Amino acid sequence: MPAAQGHRSHALPRIGLAAALAASALAAGSRAARAETADDIWLTGEISPIGPSLAPDVAMARAEVNWSGASGTASAGARAEVRLWRALSVFAGAAGGFAGESSPVRPNVGAAYQFLDPRTDAIGLRVQMEYKPEGLVEPEGEIETAVALSRRVGRGAVSLTAVYGQDPEAVEQDAELALEGRAPITARATIGFAARGRRSLGTPKNGEPRADALAAPFAAFALGRYQIAAACGVAAIERPDTTTAVGVLTSLGVTVAW
Repeated sequence: MPAAQGHRSHALPRIGLAAALAASALAAGSRAARAETADDIWLTGEISPIGPSLAPDVAMARAEVNWSGASGTASAGARAEVRLWRALSVFAGAAGGFAGESSPVRPNVGAAYQFLDPRTDAIGLRVQMEYKPEGLVEPEGEIETAVALSRRVGRGAVSLTAVYGQDPEAVEQDAELALEGRAPITARATIGFAARGRRSLGTPKNGEPRADALAAPFAAFALGRYQIAAACGVAAIERPDTTTAVGVLTSLGVTVAW
């Protein structure tokens, strides 16, 4: 019995040491995972002309100004999103034209659910619904549903987003498809390319175009929580009378993420 007790007394320190080493390794792995996630600039904010394909960890806000040579319009917009519970987030914003063919300010509000996270799953899957009134005091508007698929490629990412929208009477209907790719080139800088096409499936009203498209490379630079992003490319629209116009597209935005 004394020999057995002595054997157990020597084994216990070895077991304790092994457990401590395992815990240390797990903690180091967790720190490394967090560091890698923090280093992925594409995960921390919305930096391209295309909407987000991944919910923020806590919250994000973005403000931008745009110029479209195709429509001769300067516009501005702002948007904020907050994660409420697990993968559920809510967002709200507003956008409108202020020069050229100006348009009224249109607010939007909606909710999104991140079914799959590209940081931990083979692909990312985000589904969102939003409501866009015709104006600040007009309840009539459009309901949009968007499905975004994303996948990590090294430290970069690619995403594909499909959108369908219609008004309550189903008079105005449109479909949209967007593709984006981005990749970090330094610890603070990211470059990418975005393309989007939209087509009206119903009867456009208020002189809205039958179709529009854009294609633009973009670049972003990170300063702490902030990201400054710029895009310059080409935009095209098809007017209600079926004539088309093509022009330069520029965009400048600032995003902050938590």
